[in-house]
Amino acid sequence: YFQAVREISERMLKAGNGSFELSPVSADQVEGLAVKCDKACFVCLFNNQTTPIITNISLPECAAPHEGLTVTAYHPDERKYEELAPSRIGDVGLTLPGIAIAAQGELILILEVQ
Repeated sequence: YFQAVREISERMLKAGNGSFELSPVSADQVEGLAVKCDKACFVCLFNNQTTPIITNISLPECAAPHEGLTVTAYHPDERKYEELAPSRIGDVGLTLPGIAIAAQGELILILEVQ
C-alpha cells in the first residue's frame, strides 16, 4: 500500500514542482479530494460503502483544454493504471461520468495536459 502512496506522491511533486492547491470536487455517493499540481489535477476518491458504485465526478476548477487532456485512473490496491476518456469538457471545469469504484475501494484520477 505504501508503495502506491509513494508512487502518486512522487508524481504529484514532479507535476507541481512541490506546489499544491486544493480544488473542489463533487461526486455522488463517494468521498473525494482534488489537488491541482500546475497543469495536472489528482482526484482521490473513496467508496466507503459495501457495494460497488458508479458515479459522476465534477471538477469545476480543473480547467481543461478541449484537446491534449489525458485522464488516467490509478487503482492503488492493484497498482494498475487505466486510460479513461473525458466525455464532457465545458467552458469551466470538467465532468467525468460513469466512474466505477469497488466496494470499500479507492481510485485516483490523474488529469494531465499534454
